[in-house]
Amino acid sequence: ELGDDDCCQSNVSFGASTAELQLAADLKVMAEWAEGTSYGELCERLADGLSGACVEGMDVLQEKVQDIANFYNIDPVNVFYEEGEPGVQYSGMTSLNYDNWIGGDPQLLSQFCDVYGNDFVTNVIAHETGHQIFDRLGFDDKYPGIANEACADYLAGLYAGSKGIDPSGFAEFLKQYPGDGETYPENRYELYLEGHQKGSDYEWKMFQDIVDDLRFDLKGTLEEVASRYC
Repeated sequence: ELGDDDCCQSNVSFGASTAELQLAADLKVMAEWAEGTSYGELCERLADGLSGACVEGMDVLQEKVQDIANFYNIDPVNVFYEEGEPGVQYSGMTSLNYDNWIGGDPQLLSQFCDVYGNDFVTNVIAHETGHQIFDRLGFDDKYPGIANEACADYLAGLYAGSKGIDPSGFAEFLKQYPGDGETYPENRYELYLEGHQKGSDYEWKMFQDIVDDLRFDLKGTLEEVASRYC
């Protein structure tokens, strides 16, 4: 994430406790199970109310999350409102392996877009989704938190490069907000640009294209990036 990297150390700013966010996650599961019924719709509305996903401006965040979730074939990805954060990712809110929550503050994101360009939201969501890929590859227990953040920056660049997104705005943002060398790498913008170059070289249309591409070893590449911070 771009803020705290441990959901147990961060209070969800829309007023819900971690237990309430867990309830929202459970309601989302019930809504999926009862999809197309009035009960499912009720569960969906209750979950959105708890998570703040229905507040003004969240539609932009939801759209970007859905676009990138489609690229990575991660479904569902749930969205929540977190005041004062461009982006944050929580996983493990339910026992389901594919569970993933991405949040942020649409007003703050809009302010950053005014400075760093409209692709800022896409890059933020690509970074947060990168944490999910890091977890799926089994790296979460193997490498420290700073490696997770490094790989998320790299994967954000990889996605942006494959989609032909101009890297200059987000790279400038990462220059303005460098890491401390303990929680976040100090060279975040370089990691992002490194990933962007790879994506620009190959221009994959879907995540499975990356996985299946014999010219590019995703897991090996991320292991190399992560090992720089051990």
